[in-house]
Amino acid sequence: MRVSGPLLSLLAICTLVLGLVAASAPRAYLASPQFILQRAAEQGYNDAMLLLAQRYARQQRRPEALLWAQRALDQGNPAALTQLLDWYPQNERQWYSRAAQLGNINAQLFLWHQQGEPLAAADLQTLNSTQLHQMSSESRDLLAQVLLFQSDSPTNLPHWRALAYTAKNSRQDYWQPLLAGDNVLLRQPSQCDFTLAFYTEQNRGVRAVLQWLNKLDQFITNRGYKLCARQHSMPASSSCSPDLGRAFCTPVVAQQGNAVSIVVTHQGNANTRNGVVYINQQASWKVLLHELGHALGLADEYPMAHDLAQRFCSGDYKFKAKNIVLVEPRLLSASDVELVTQGLPWREQLTTAIALPVAIGAGSYFRLGSSEPGAIGLYTTSTCQAARLQAWKPVQEVTFMEQHEVLNVPDMYLKWMAEAMAQR
Repeated sequence: MRVSGPLLSLLAICTLVLGLVAASAPRAYLASPQFILQRAAEQGYNDAMLLLAQRYARQQRRPEALLWAQRALDQGNPAALTQLLDWYPQNERQWYSRAAQLGNINAQLFLWHQQGEPLAAADLQTLNSTQLHQMSSESRDLLAQVLLFQSDSPTNLPHWRALAYTAKNSRQDYWQPLLAGDNVLLRQPSQCDFTLAFYTEQNRGVRAVLQWLNKLDQFITNRGYKLCARQHSMPASSSCSPDLGRAFCTPVVAQQGNAVSIVVTHQGNANTRNGVVYINQQASWKVLLHELGHALGLADEYPMAHDLAQRFCSGDYKFKAKNIVLVEPRLLSASDVELVTQGLPWREQLTTAIALPVAIGAGSYFRLGSSEPGAIGLYTTSTCQAARLQAWKPVQEVTFMEQHEVLNVPDMYLKWMAEAMAQR
């Protein structure tokens, strides 16, 4: 059959366009007629497949758009994954799973991160430098999060800090506190006023530890003290579950050196037992500070539970609190007041009288209690309310040992904690 001149010219143009398309992608497709894109897509060019899908989408031909976008994804076009996520975000898991099966490292990292558990070393060892270069900034961010939960960074990969630095411009609010907290872990444990040893379950609480350290370090530094810390993974044999609603793990972590041991769990209310702090990873750093107060010699200034109050307030408890004394609120003689004064842990810091005179007939008596707000003296607190005994504290205002949210840590309280730390 003889081909006419105009048709021959059209075929020549099509051949030329297809040749250009094959040689340069995807820019050559952008201005191509749809039938040229269709032909290139059918011949297996994945850039043409995706552009064809986008053309169909603009024409409201959704089935054809979905078909060609999926084919582009199956041919390894990374942009197809982004497009499908934009069009059908409800099928996110499906798109990522398919892309991961085809070796898309960005999809693999997303799925790994979704698992919420530390990866096996073998999974991380499969990553190589080529794949690192193929990662989007979002994927490098995800990889940093994955590595954050590893006890040791694989030698074939950068440390999570290096990856976080590349993402911190866009995620500064997320990474800055973690980097600052990690700086505390990197400090040499010398000449530190406070030293903490954190124990986490399979590294799940590492992020909480770094966030706490960031806040604690700011607070401690602003008060003129130095904080150091280290972090350990708990043994695989450890078991953590609430004990009467309170966080607890077995076997019990033994205190090492002079550091305060802090066991990070995933459930249960914070508490301190025999100097070891147990705290839920969801708790705030202010809760941790309150528990450190307990570990370093301070008692609650809110009403203790009945059983605890019966033991603590009767003296049947191996804990001598610095911030609480027990004295019956009766009328005292001047010599009695002097005896009470000498028994106060804060007697050298007193700035006001601890008792007021009461005239009864010809006698001279005193009633315990200071009346000068803001001064250091003797003020009632509810610690032993359940035991029907009167507890007293040195300051009138609410402190962090009564309500951790207020974050009021008097200087003498922090000094007591530092002294207890130095004596460990």
